Amino acid sequence: MNQIYKSNNIRVLHDETSELLSIEWKGIVDIEEFKNGMEALLNQSSQIPKCKVIFNFEHMLEITTEARIWFQDYFLKDRGFDFLSKTDKLAFIMPYGIMPRFIVESLQELCLNTCPKLNSESFGNVKEASDWINSNSESPNPVTMSHSVVFARSFKQQ
Repeated sequence: MNQIYKSNNIRVLHDETSELLSIEWKGIVDIEEFKNGMEALLNQSSQIPKCKVIFNFEHMLEITTEARIWFQDYFLKDRGFDFLSKTDKLAFIMPYGIMPRFIVESLQELCLNTCPKLNSESFGNVKEASDWINSNSESPNPVTMSHSVVFARSFKQQ
C-alpha cells in the first residue's frame, strides 16, 4: 500500500491494485489531523471511479468534539454524499474502549443516514474487514444501530 498522508495519529493508505483506501486513526485525534486526513482520503478517492474504504479506528482513543462536529456539519453535508455514493464498500474497524466505540458507531450511523444505500459493515479487526472488502459479497446483515446508539437516542429524548 502507498502512504498518501501521515500525521501523529492518522495514516491514509492506497492500494492501487484493489482500489482500496484505508484511513487509520490512533490515540486522540484533533480537528486539524481529522480534517487533513479526510481531505487526503477525499482527494485520493476523487481519482477512483468506485473505491473500497476501511475506516480503521482499532487504536483510536478519542476524536475531539470539534472534529466530530466538523465531520457531521461540514464533511457529510458538503462532500460526504458524493464520497459515500461512489464507495463500493465501507468497513468500520471498531476501537476497543466503550466511549471510542460509541463515537465510531455514531459516525457510522451518520454515514448511513447520509447515504442509506451504503454497503457498510463493522468489524473487530483488520483481517475480518479486509476479507469482507475483498469478497464479492454484500453486507451479510444490514448495519443496525448498536445498543449504545439506541440508548443514547432514548436518553436524549428524555
